[in-house]
Amino acid sequence: MNSNINKNVSDLESKLEKLRLEGLTKHVDMAEQSSAVIDVASTIHSSYLFDEIGRSLLQHICLIVSSTASGRFYGDWKCFGIQLGLTQEQIKCIEYDFIGLQDPTYYVLLAFAQQNEATLDKVVDAFDAIKRKDVINRVMHHFDNFYLKIQETKYNDFKNGIYRPNTLPRAPLVLCPTNVNQESTTLTLDEVSSCKDEVSSHKDEVSMCKTNVSKPPKEEIVIPKNNSIKEPNMIAFTTLPKIKVEHNILVNSSPSHAISKLSKENLKNKKKYNCIIMLTFAEDGKSVAEKVAEKLRNNVPRIGVLMFQEQEKHVLSGAEEFIEDCFHQVNYIIPILTPIYLERLQGNAHNMIDIRNLDVKYLRYIFCLMRYEYLRDSCLNRRVRCLVPDLELHKVLSYFMHPVLQAWFKVSDLDEFADKIASKEL
Repeated sequence: MNSNINKNVSDLESKLEKLRLEGLTKHVDMAEQSSAVIDVASTIHSSYLFDEIGRSLLQHICLIVSSTASGRFYGDWKCFGIQLGLTQEQIKCIEYDFIGLQDPTYYVLLAFAQQNEATLDKVVDAFDAIKRKDVINRVMHHFDNFYLKIQETKYNDFKNGIYRPNTLPRAPLVLCPTNVNQESTTLTLDEVSSCKDEVSSHKDEVSMCKTNVSKPPKEEIVIPKNNSIKEPNMIAFTTLPKIKVEHNILVNSSPSHAISKLSKENLKNKKKYNCIIMLTFAEDGKSVAEKVAEKLRNNVPRIGVLMFQEQEKHVLSGAEEFIEDCFHQVNYIIPILTPIYLERLQGNAHNMIDIRNLDVKYLRYIFCLMRYEYLRDSCLNRRVRCLVPDLELHKVLSYFMHPVLQAWFKVSDLDEFADKIASKEL
């Protein structure tokens, strides 16, 4: 009997030794594989994940990371974002303001892809830092196919040893790098010298072009080279497509393409408004918002009012892009402060959002844009002016409110408020 036991123990030990050797071999292979991935990934910009050829790889990364909560020995998407250089404010925006639009990992990678040196080896290093090497191993097959497709692509850009797509994926304003302007305006002495030589070499060509350009007809509107129109008390609608004003509302015919020309009729429509404002509100502020809109639209001088429910077609065709573009072009943003509005900003509202009401659906995203602009402008509130219904005044003031919402006026003072808004005195 003892001999049988000893034989079984011996067999078990041999099996365990075999498993141990296989595990060591596999560990060495994984380490070599990981090193090879980093070498290849260092030549690919992460913006390729948002190209059609990176769709499968992006999908599997998001599925694995976003479906896993933070554990004792490994991190979640928040830790992943911090490792990639996102700020705490950006992490909070993704967590609270982009719910239901895309998964959190998608926005983390989208924010990271806005950086000039956002190569995929940094993504691999971030997974290593949060103890999620399993992600790398599980998407290895998709990465191999992804890299082969990049090498086969003829239209890619290969500069400074990095593959880049022709265009960067567009990200919401709050996910863009805050120092992008500083980086883009810094030139080395060699670059400055190169620019001077290039300008000098094209002087004759520019001169020839000028002599061949005929004067436009008097009725034609010519857009300046910087694609902007400067008129007193008017917005230059140059970042949006061709626009028109209908029913005193800003309307965009196609929010996905840049404007190239303004017709004479559109220019006349713009001159009808001294000021254009954006209203944002919750369910309990809808009736107040409608009364405010009616009052402001009938004001003299006239005030254009933007409410997103009235722009359903354009919001549904590209919500974030359309809202963000409108946000930058209006003169004022007017939140209607009500209890449910403040509860929704804090994430404490228990009743379900009516997704058919677009103003309610995107109020947190609009607030995120307001908050970001406030921080970007060194905590100066230049454009947000709130209205509070008189009956809700005491209840609203009992809430803790972000500083950007502290500039408020009572709805009963709407006449005076409208005059100051129209003259841009607030």
